[in-house]
Amino acid sequence: MDYAVVFLLALLEGLAIVGLLVPGSTAVAAAGAAAQAGYLEIRSVIALCVLGAFLGDSVSYFLGRRLHDWPRLAAWRQKHHQGIERTEHAIARWGGLAIVAGRFFGPTRAFVPLIAGNAQMPIALFVVSDIIGVVIWASVTAMVGEEGFKFFERLPSEWSLAIVAVGLVAWAAWAWSRRRKRRRRE
Repeated sequence: MDYAVVFLLALLEGLAIVGLLVPGSTAVAAAGAAAQAGYLEIRSVIALCVLGAFLGDSVSYFLGRRLHDWPRLAAWRQKHHQGIERTEHAIARWGGLAIVAGRFFGPTRAFVPLIAGNAQMPIALFVVSDIIGVVIWASVTAMVGEEGFKFFERLPSEWSLAIVAVGLVAWAAWAWSRRRKRRRRE
């Protein structure tokens, strides 16, 4: 893994819509593991992740502000009104805390800045909150990867393989269950 890749994935994950397709958190954790293995330097990984995530979030925020009355955004808002209303309510109630917390909720992560911009959250509040959020997110996620690598290094290889296999089976079961629930609702 390369520093430029880490930066780019963190940036892309912060972009609305694109962020759904980009495994930014996984890349940051993998970069943390690569740092523990000696391929990257952890402070550089965290700094580049912070910068990339902040830039991606900022683009989404300013798109939300700029496209406030854009017809396609109105159609998107209508289609996803429940999630958008919950996010807007959280932003109205919690302000910057919603931006910080939103960084830790997978698929919604890329949309919180867009919705904050669309809701006309003050720029200064967004910037301060987002910087706090991305610093915490990048640090925690990279360190989880770093510590996870240390943990797996200490295990006998057959245990490591078994843990990965159990994790993959658990993930597949979760994804299958979610897909079934979604199909039932439709």
